[in-house]
This record gives sequence, structure tokens and C-alpha cells, in this order.
Amino acid sequence: GQYEHIGGDDRLGVPVYGHKKEKKLLKDARRNLSEIFDAAMVVEARVKTVEDGDIISLDGVELKVLHIPGHSPGGMALYLQNPQDKILFSGDNLFFRGIGRTDFDGGDHELLVESIKKKILTLPPDTLVLPGHGARTTVGEEKDRNPFLQEQ
Repeated sequence: GQYEHIGGDDRLGVPVYGHKKEKKLLKDARRNLSEIFDAAMVVEARVKTVEDGDIISLDGVELKVLHIPGHSPGGMALYLQNPQDKILFSGDNLFFRGIGRTDFDGGDHELLVESIKKKILTLPPDTLVLPGHGARTTVGEEKDRNPFLQEQ
């Protein structure tokens, strides 16, 4: 729901899928942080809300919703199940040897780390992770080498 992920949503002519706790960010330029960059934007398209465990199915593509709160209250990742599996679109939750920021409204560092460990690091180690920014990685790589996810 943050500004750098919603800029072109209305131009595609399709509904926008987001966790129910993220809907406020999609519709409020102050909350999605676009207002502070003098480029206020909100999603005008229809918003379809989803929850943890839901399956988004479009033309044979199936994505399982993983609610990953912490970066934002409605943060989520999408786990591709069909036509292929072991691919995770992690959004701004998990990056190559990093995790998402938690200093925005509704962020919570401990909750983000807990959510990643519970919902992402339990996936097969060879799962390809495609983050919202930066280089690709795998679940195994992050489990073994991500300094934010190592036991203290």
C-alpha cells in the first residue's frame, strides 16, 4: 500500500488486491507516504481485500496470500502455486540479506522478524524469493545468512 508500489495500478484496468489492513493506505495519500513527496496518489481502482491463506486465481495463475505484518500492518507476500511453485513475491518484507523498514506508521520490527520466520522461512529452502526491491535470493540463503533473521 505504500506509494512506490501503487503508482501505476489504475492504468492496468484491473482490481488491486491487498490485505484488508492495507486498504487505508491505498486510499489515503498521507498514509501511503506519497503526499510527503508532493505527488499525492491513491488507488482509484476497485480494491479486493484478501487475508492470510486466501488464493488469488487469475487465468490459471494461483497465488497464496501470506500475511506478513511488521513492515506495515497489512504487509503480505504472494507464494506462486500454479503454474509453477517455489516462487515467492516477498514485497517489502524480505530482501537479499535484509528486511523491510519498520519506521513507518504501523511498523513493528519484532513482528516483522517473527512473521518472516513463521511464514517465509518455513517454505522449502530452494524457494526463489523475488523482493519488492533489489536482488533475488532464496529462502535457504536468507535463513542461513540474513543477519536480521539470525538467532541472537
